[in-house]
Amino acid sequence: MIRIILAGISVIGGIFAVNAGKRIAGAYRLVLSAITVLYASGFLYFTLFSRTLFSGSKVNLIPFYTVFRSLRYPVQIKQIAAAIITGKWNDVFTTFIPLHTAFLNILLFIPLGYLLPEWRGKEKNCIRTVVLTCLGVSCLVEFIQLLTAMGWCDVDDLICNVSGGMLGYAIHLIMIRNKKGQKGVQS
Repeated sequence: MIRIILAGISVIGGIFAVNAGKRIAGAYRLVLSAITVLYASGFLYFTLFSRTLFSGSKVNLIPFYTVFRSLRYPVQIKQIAAAIITGKWNDVFTTFIPLHTAFLNILLFIPLGYLLPEWRGKEKNCIRTVVLTCLGVSCLVEFIQLLTAMGWCDVDDLICNVSGGMLGYAIHLIMIRNKKGQKGVQS
């Protein structure tokens, strides 16, 4: 649960820091560079360096298999509600570990989808770049996990990672639209 909170704070803080830094060109690049380095460090840590070796490689090539597998088991609404009310979030997420993993994979790629258009300097029409970059990075990570037996090589991860990148790009477009709307109001 702590990972989710830290990742969420990082994503939100990074988005606001990039937007605040845009006001001053030099500061903008400095803030963008710092956020990118922090994101890349966290990305490498969570995807590769924090993993332990399995006894063998685990591979899933069936889309949404892990998600559907977790939904096969009966949902204990009373237990989940009690865990939420008492603040035992880990109990909620450990009930549906594949959903927890899917959520973290989406969350992990939101900053990449947001930062790519920032670095390219283009406000729109970057969706192809975002999708292909997220897919390429995700494939590389999954391949490394397969070769090193550090994690699962899972097609669901590819789907969630690209979805997270697209969500980050959508947030980027919303922030641009809001900023342009504010400029029009100030004029």
